[in-house]
Amino acid sequence: MSNLKYIPDEGLKAAVEMAIKMELPLFLTGEPGTGKTELAYWVAEQYQGKEDIGGEVLRFNVKTTSTAKDLLYRYDAIRHFRDNQRLKDSKGSDELNVLDYIHFEALGQAILTARKDNRRVVLVDEIDKAPRDFPNDLLFEFEKLGFRIEEATKTELNEYTKWQDMPSLVGLGVTGKPDMDAQDFIFYTDKAERDKPRAERSVKKPVLILTSNSEKNLPDAFLRRCAFFHIPFPTDKDKEKGKEKLREILKVKGLYDASKNKDIVDSAVDFFLDIRSSGLRRNPATAELIGWVEYLRELGINPKDELTKADFERLEPSLSLLGKNKEDLLRIKERIKVKL
Repeated sequence: MSNLKYIPDEGLKAAVEMAIKMELPLFLTGEPGTGKTELAYWVAEQYQGKEDIGGEVLRFNVKTTSTAKDLLYRYDAIRHFRDNQRLKDSKGSDELNVLDYIHFEALGQAILTARKDNRRVVLVDEIDKAPRDFPNDLLFEFEKLGFRIEEATKTELNEYTKWQDMPSLVGLGVTGKPDMDAQDFIFYTDKAERDKPRAERSVKKPVLILTSNSEKNLPDAFLRRCAFFHIPFPTDKDKEKGKEKLREILKVKGLYDASKNKDIVDSAVDFFLDIRSSGLRRNPATAELIGWVEYLRELGINPKDELTKADFERLEPSLSLLGKNKEDLLRIKERIKVKL
């Protein structure tokens, strides 16, 4: 029995299965609040011990300044400089190990620890926020199952650089010196194993899930290298089946009990769908519905009833969960019936 309260539809399940089998990144689009982020945690739970998948989700939240390198590792240059300065001031004879100042991020961890029975789920959230080169760059390292540490190339390394003592590697359960090719890419997966056809390799690529709110178009070269699925709003295809899906989502969230609050929840869903079709500048998504129903249940107010002024005053603050700008909020309030 799953502990995660998430219900993917059959099409999404099929896309997940295909991406895992084919070792392709899964690129997800859909309205904010439709469950794109939650899918990664569902995959990690549902496939635990299957398809070599293990461990918790490794998550990276993309920023407008993110580069593909940020998804692989972080170099603490300031701490390195300070420690080096202290060493010089004390006239120490040793040199510092640059690897002590490297911390691996989500995809870097997944690549370094890739081995049989340890295929990690990596979530790259809101990839459309990143600069244009970011998507293509990150797939290069993903497909190669290795990456460069710019501060630890062959020319930068010296006798004081000890991979086996690298704190962030030890913390990942990785020991020993990696293979390093002519371009200074590091690999902890044997070359003979990496070169095998996909069906014959025992070491699989990480399960890479990339989400986007479709705020901007992504490069065609990136899209060609991914499996793709658009998570529709539940009522986009069939309104009645969609309403039932919304009730099911509320039920698994513990917010819908047909014997206790059926009228309130059914009315909330109807009202929610009504305002979504009313021409709002920004439609509320499933996440907003969940928050609103939770609040309504505590209030014990049915939004489809003709409310007293006192009940409307109690309900009014909750409408800000649905409307996120002045015009939308006014339109939503106008659809509430109040006794004069």
